[in-house]
Amino acid sequence: MSAYCALARLQGVCYTKSDRSRRRGRQVGGSEAGIRQASSSFTGAIGDHVPSVGHRRVLDLRRWAIDGVYEEGGEVERRDSSVLRIVLMRHADSESASASTTDFERPVTASGASKVQSIARSLKSLGYIPNLFLSSNSARSRQTHSLMIQAMPELEGADAHFFGSLYTESQLDGHTLPHLMELIRDLGDVTRHSCVLCLGHNKGWEEAASALAGEKVALKNGDAALFEMDVGAHGWDREARPMDAWRDAMSRVGQKSGWRFKTLLTE
Repeated sequence: MSAYCALARLQGVCYTKSDRSRRRGRQVGGSEAGIRQASSSFTGAIGDHVPSVGHRRVLDLRRWAIDGVYEEGGEVERRDSSVLRIVLMRHADSESASASTTDFERPVTASGASKVQSIARSLKSLGYIPNLFLSSNSARSRQTHSLMIQAMPELEGADAHFFGSLYTESQLDGHTLPHLMELIRDLGDVTRHSCVLCLGHNKGWEEAASALAGEKVALKNGDAALFEMDVGAHGWDREARPMDAWRDAMSRVGQKSGWRFKTLLTE
């Protein structure tokens, strides 16, 4: 972990909700002969997040990471992890600061709550279900996260991290996108994360969305800008570590072969 990310973690509060129970299925769709023994170091690195066949770990970890095929409770789920997605979203509309309430403590308004829940349902319908959630640790950002879970229960299983740095850096010119890129490179793992939602504040979020899109993107409170990239189409080395897919993807920011701006979800 870089010193910058370590500082970001110290500035904020972060926690992770493990989704191990949902990932303890068995590999399907492949023959036993087509499975090879994974190294103990790689297996130990991702531990219980690796499904198993019988009494053994899944041996072809690369196929699981790319095809995302596993079985739970007799049902087969196929996750398209060959496509990586990013959502840049502003927190819900909030009350104005007052003599008794600082900017950091401002609560969400009723209309703001209604909007972000509508946006959450739209994200789900489009297949943008975040499994990595990076957020400012302000009160309105945390409340936005809770409101979104009510409309999208799947979000409760996401790895969620709240950083003080995403509150402060958003007010500095040109700081937000580089910081988000570094956090995603540090925390993103393609075997677990195919969609990252980054929640925070203007002016930084609008700057970041515009830079990633290559065009002006205006973000009102509760708006969400959607981006995606086809991993396979950009030559990700399947022999590489799973985390390297996100690192490679974030290195393509601003390139023609990089991220595509899909749509803006707004009122």
